[in-house]
Amino acid sequence: MLTERTIRDANPGPKTAIIWDRQVKGLGLRIAPGGTKAFILNYRVDGRERRATLGRAGEMSLKAARERAGAELTAIRAGKADPLERRRERREAPTVAELVARFLGPYADGRKERGLMAPKTFREYRTQCESCILPAIGARKVADIQRADIERIVEPLKRTMRNRVLALASRLFNLAEHWGYRPQHTNPAR
Repeated sequence: MLTERTIRDANPGPKTAIIWDRQVKGLGLRIAPGGTKAFILNYRVDGRERRATLGRAGEMSLKAARERAGAELTAIRAGKADPLERRRERREAPTVAELVARFLGPYADGRKERGLMAPKTFREYRTQCESCILPAIGARKVADIQRADIERIVEPLKRTMRNRVLALASRLFNLAEHWGYRPQHTNPAR
């Protein structure tokens, strides 16, 4: 059974060991040969056994681990995505750089071919993306961008450029909603 004392006194062995909790089924403490201790959750989804790491034992109390394990198990039983699937989706979520690449690539090309975007406008969009948007938030996930992030980008700009970059950011994040990169009606540049 897991207790705070058991967790503190658990010593590493030559192989990874797991001490299971009796209070919350599926919760365990994994002790790696190097001494790292982490809370894990063992569960089944569609007949497959899965094991997710909840957090390190030094960073999370036993009580918090039990609460989180209980919440995860409840969500899994309710049919929501399992923790490993959510982590995979998060890892594969598009970045702002990928959004800009799609915008400046296929989307803008199609609009230019149909006569809906002038070459000069395209060049201005590219310049604004490369000088303002990408350096500031290019590596971040599209779904994580908040209004404060957009405000930090446009704050140092002169008024005309600020308005143009805001308009471009608004257009980018409207497309992100349309393409399913972030929830509807969450445009941070609005």
